[in-house]
Amino acid sequence: IQTGVDCALGLVKFLRDANVPPGASVGTISAAASLEDAVKDAEFVFEAVFESVEVKQKVFGEIEALCRPDAILCTNTSSLSVTEIASKLKTPERMIAAHFIGPAHLVPLVELCPGNASGPGAAPKVHVFLTSCGKKPIFMKK
Repeated sequence: IQTGVDCALGLVKFLRDANVPPGASVGTISAAASLEDAVKDAEFVFEAVFESVEVKQKVFGEIEALCRPDAILCTNTSSLSVTEIASKLKTPERMIAAHFIGPAHLVPLVELCPGNASGPGAAPKVHVFLTSCGKKPIFMKK
């Protein structure tokens, strides 16, 4: 766990050194000792694990059990089906892809792509949040 905490704190330093705009919430980034501590009060949960449907489904299953029932779940996938990733969730309507175009600290674009089960409220909420962070979300149709 300490290695993960050290890595997260190193990322905060990297973002500050890269002159990420103050509105990007750099000052509110913190490390958590457990997945539960990381997601229990989050309004948005962004996942960026290995590009595998099975891995993402497992991670989101754990997140869904621990986070607020109204939290929006975002996958950073660039190629996998959001619909398939969300298919194992009890609440697939709160899942959307939010793929940060790299390098994310330099490129402001984020692709937003809802799945077939995504509810109508997920995309607009993520759009507002990302815009407040200085990002430029774009909606993908396919």
